[in-house]
Amino acid sequence: MLTAADTLDHARVCAGPLVDNAKRRLGSRMKAYADVASSVGGTASWMRKLLGRQPDVEIEAHQYLNIVSAYRTLCEKVEAQAERERQRRAELMEKADAALEGVDRLVERAPGAHPRGAETGSPVSVGSRGGDVA
Repeated sequence: MLTAADTLDHARVCAGPLVDNAKRRLGSRMKAYADVASSVGGTASWMRKLLGRQPDVEIEAHQYLNIVSAYRTLCEKVEAQAERERQRRAELMEKADAALEGVDRLVERAPGAHPRGAETGSPVSVGSRGGDVA
C-alpha cells in the first residue's frame, strides 16, 4: 500500500530529473520549477517545496500521476536517444573497420619485424620505396 509519505518520496524522485532536464533546456532553475510545475498541475512555489522536502507540502493524486507520467516520458526519450547513439556508434565503427581493412597490405614490414612494429621498436618501411624508418 502506498502511504502519503511514500507518494511524496516517489514524486520527489521523479520530479528532480524533470526539473534538471528543464533547467538544461531553459537555462534557469526558477524557470524550470515553473515549467515543470505548470505541466503537472502545480505552481513553482509548490514544486520548490516538494523538492525542498518542506513538511507542509501536499500532493494531490492528479499531480502525482502527472509527475510519474512525465518522468516515464522523459526516461523513454533518454532511452531512445541512447539507442540512436548506439546505432550511430555502430555505423561509425563499421565505416572505420571498412576503411582500415587491408591496411596491412599497404605497409611493408622489415624482415623479422613484429607485426605492430612500434611495440618492439622494429623499423617499418612504408610503401614501395623500401626505405627504413628508424
